[in-house]
Amino acid sequence: MKSQPIDSSFCLGFGARLRQERSLRKLTQANCAQIGGVSVVSQRFYEAGDRMPNAEYLFRLHRYGIDTCYLITSEKKSAEVDDSLIKEGLSDEIFSVIATWEKDREEPAQSDLKAKIFNLLYAQFYEKGSLDKGFVKRYLKLV
Repeated sequence: MKSQPIDSSFCLGFGARLRQERSLRKLTQANCAQIGGVSVVSQRFYEAGDRMPNAEYLFRLHRYGIDTCYLITSEKKSAEVDDSLIKEGLSDEIFSVIATWEKDREEPAQSDLKAKIFNLLYAQFYEKGSLDKGFVKRYLKLV
């Protein structure tokens, strides 16, 4: 199944949010690239909206404390979300599942698809209190 191309406005919005989050943390493009494990050139492409990063890059930024949900969805974390779930590894676990899934694919997944998967798994985890490995496996086979 071939993924749909990303809307260019999504890429531009992602890039602007990435640049904003980097600036808020007083990071240079070189700093952010190092944190994300990419070259400065790649970082520039991401911020310009010319390319989208992979799950590993987003995972690394998340581990650094950048709100990657905001980068992807343009929605800040709701005040109603229990921060203890995030501190206990919710996003880490989900990004790890997505990174493993993407590695097993024959082609890279589009960022909008990864964002949808992240949102679905986050909602599923938040509701039940833990990831249902069977659900995740069945869902990712359908994607």
